[in-house]
Amino acid sequence: MHRHVRLFAIACILIAIGFVAGRYIMYNEAARYDATHP
Repeated sequence: MHRHVRLFAIACILIAIGFVAGRYIMYNEAARYDATHP
């Protein structure tokens, strides 16, 4: 039981990191596009 809880917590952390990283990359791409396309 404890092992499943740990795996679930790790999965949630990885999903959260991926979501934040994805938003950050999309924001940077949009900002760079705006800067290079006035």
